[in-house]
Amino acid sequence: MYQPQIGDIVEWNVEPPLNGIVTNVHEDDDGDVMVDLDFVDHKPVGVSVDEVKLLSTSEQRFVAYEEKLLQRLREYPTAAISNEQLEMWEILVPTVRNDGTPIRTRFHRVWDAEVRKYTGGLTVMPVSKGQWVSPNGTLFVERMIPVRVACRPGDIEQIIQLTLRHYNDQEAVMATKISDHVVIRHRSS
Repeated sequence: MYQPQIGDIVEWNVEPPLNGIVTNVHEDDDGDVMVDLDFVDHKPVGVSVDEVKLLSTSEQRFVAYEEKLLQRLREYPTAAISNEQLEMWEILVPTVRNDGTPIRTRFHRVWDAEVRKYTGGLTVMPVSKGQWVSPNGTLFVERMIPVRVACRPGDIEQIIQLTLRHYNDQEAVMATKISDHVVIRHRSS
């Protein structure tokens, strides 16, 4: 039996069939497994897992994305991918707006493109769940996307400001320095 994961692409068994992304997995009052689906051109719905068919997992797409990203890195000249000192950072990107509306992939892609101007690339990690308390005492429980970037010292401040502007209803953006030493070795031609 299919075990749904957030981020999976599935086909909903309706006429005509609709492809959507799993945004939540939960049980209904009878203990049946349910999935919330988001679509590009259709209102989000919650359906039984029995009504969907797996098309691709989030892990399969991340592997394919990283392969494409590595190919682009080889072709994309940028100052950040040189012999300069690079730092590895992880920044948390929201999956939903403060009103609960899911953030669409195409909106994330705009942010990705802006970040690549500083870094030349990024690695999108699987969705994580976290909690934090705002300065006014509000508890936020949310899913977020960890994104790793290698950038020059100081560029992370620009990326944080860009993130605050792009995801403009977010109360805060968190970035964590993972390493102060990054090596990128290019294959000799």
